[in-house]
Amino acid sequence: MQRSGRNMMRIGIWSLALLICFIGIFYFQSKPPSKPVDGTNKPTLVGEKVQTDSSTLNKPKTNIPDYVFWVLDYVTIHHKAPEGFVGGRTFMNREKSLPVKTFEGTPISYREWDVHRKLSGQNRGPERLVTGSDRKAYYTQDHYKTFIPVP
Repeated sequence: MQRSGRNMMRIGIWSLALLICFIGIFYFQSKPPSKPVDGTNKPTLVGEKVQTDSSTLNKPKTNIPDYVFWVLDYVTIHHKAPEGFVGGRTFMNREKSLPVKTFEGTPISYREWDVHRKLSGQNRGPERLVTGSDRKAYYTQDHYKTFIPVP
């Protein structure tokens, strides 16, 4: 009798495990991918602005333009500016508009990146992306006067 009870318990546990697996498979198959694997979210140059397909970006709803997220993703992965862009220079944070130290007291260093391709003979514009050694990023649309944290 004890053996039968143990076997029933094992069968119940295995049945539950299988049910959880099937639910997990169904859930992940019904969920659309966050980014297409064919690279359709690559930017294209339209006029002097970089345009991306906003439906393919995995980003929260903010008032930060899609191309800023694309540049941030590129910089995070490659540790350099995208081809044709200016970036990677030290941002001094002289006005102390951004945090100077982490919560632990470690000094934060910053780098600045253009969010638009550099076009010969044209001004680079006021928009920049600033990344910190604390892994945080900020967008400025008015050449460092104000900053919006990038989520």
